[in-house]
Amino acid sequence: MTADPSSSLAHQLLPDRPAVSMVYAAMLVSLLEEENVSQATLLEGTGLNAHALTQRESFATLMQFERLVHHALALTTREALGLDFGQRLNIASHGFLGYAVMSSHNSVEAFSLARKYVKIRNRLAELEIALQGDKAQLTLKTALPQGELQRFIIEHAFSSMQHILHFLNGLDVQIEAILFSFPPPDYIAAYEQLFDATVSFNQPANQVILSSANFSQASTLADPVLASVAESQCKKLLASMDEAAPLSERIVRLLNETPGQFPTAEFMASQLSLSPRTFSRMLKQEGISYKAILDTLKDQRAKDYLMNTNWTVDEIAELLDYSDPSNFRRAFKSWTGLSPSAFRENCTAGR
Repeated sequence: MTADPSSSLAHQLLPDRPAVSMVYAAMLVSLLEEENVSQATLLEGTGLNAHALTQRESFATLMQFERLVHHALALTTREALGLDFGQRLNIASHGFLGYAVMSSHNSVEAFSLARKYVKIRNRLAELEIALQGDKAQLTLKTALPQGELQRFIIEHAFSSMQHILHFLNGLDVQIEAILFSFPPPDYIAAYEQLFDATVSFNQPANQVILSSANFSQASTLADPVLASVAESQCKKLLASMDEAAPLSERIVRLLNETPGQFPTAEFMASQLSLSPRTFSRMLKQEGISYKAILDTLKDQRAKDYLMNTNWTVDEIAELLDYSDPSNFRRAFKSWTGLSPSAFRENCTAGR
């Protein structure tokens, strides 16, 4: 698989890059130890050791976590290991992010915090949120190729989400449907029993569809003081990540925080405290341009809007900062080889 160079996820596919919180690695080891799988056996050849698992503020690299998951799946007696592991991840497992979500004023705020700070725990995934009336659509994106690690990441993420929503009953949010991009596994019954919702496989995206009478309704667990402290810590952790992140990754993060805005290169450079010349030079060293980043982001969002909303092509063009819809149609065809209408028809036919 060739990763999209302008995606912030693409940089995480380097085997030696920090990828997943060591807390999750340690909890996975603990879960397998309950099946009498020794820690030494599980960690053999992963590059991890007993001491590394105690470093809760550190991250396992992609290579380390991939090998750990591979060993766990080979040695476990649990057919649905990813789903079972997700049920073990409670609020505390997610650190300050978990506490920020738990103490949020309402569902909208909780979703926003999860989207913004998921990277401080799992750098292999991004979360996108779309609210439409009494429905919320949470899309989990990852640049991982289809396979056991991708399935494990998605399974445990959605399973953990279900577990936390059950705990946060003060939010009054229900899971209505769950979509997975990979083929159905042999243990479909485990999915249906766990989620108690419509479960579909071989879908265009990995999504959870939530319903609520009022997503803005105040949560009974809301705690402004705890929420402020937890988010402050999340901000510090994210800032420390950004300092070491490639420039293109920082750009994508800023663009994702303001989904309706596509600023000029000069403005973006100023936001990152760089001169336009330095900004351009640093991107050139990464082998990409600011225009390419914008085009790829617009391409991704256009596809999401066409697949998951009833917005007209003209409305989507306006959202993507095209004053003339015909320019959007031409750009979209250059990205995908299809017109926006044809792309939407193909997606609809495939469901």
